[in-house]
This record gives sequence, structure tokens and C-alpha cells, in this order.
Amino acid sequence: MGIIFNTAAILSGGLTALTLKLGIEPKFAFVLGAILLFVPIKFLLPFASKKAFSETGIIASIGVILGYVMLNFGLWHAFIFGVGMGYAYLYFWIFVMPRILK
Repeated sequence: MGIIFNTAAILSGGLTALTLKLGIEPKFAFVLGAILLFVPIKFLLPFASKKAFSETGIIASIGVILGYVMLNFGLWHAFIFGVGMGYAYLYFWIFVMPRILK
């Protein structure tokens, strides 16, 4: 789990933005970017964690699609929005949820 450099959010958001750029429908772009391309590429990176799926990556991918389709952002802004959603999800579980459950 990367608190400062979250490879899952960045990689999954980038792959989803790339698949949207290629003209693939958003639901297939999510499956392709967040799951099918994300898992093998993540295992090839030496500095990435080796767990197969990442919740922050899935949230970042959903954020890219929300930003691009529903908010009409450009791909770059949708990518930034998605990665921001991934980081917000991560920080929520690290900093906010322990205080709620306390």
C-alpha cells in the first residue's frame, strides 16, 4: 500500500484512460484497464506490490470513467480525477475509518 506513490491508482487510472482514448466503451474500458491489463503489468514492475487486485486501483479506474463520461473532463483531467479518487479512498481507510471505529 503506497501512501505517497500509489502505483495501483496511477497505473490503473492510466490504463483506463488509455483504453478510453482508444475508443472503447466505458464499461469495457473499466474491465480492460482495471483488471485485464492492470494485473500482468503490475506483476512486471519490480517496485509494485504483488497482490493481484487493488481496491484503490479499481476506485481510480471508476474515477477516470466518471470524470470522462459523466463530468465531461478531458482524458488528462479525468486521469487526475481518478487518481485523486484512489488516493482519497486510501486516505479515508487509513486516517478516517480508524477514528470512526474507535
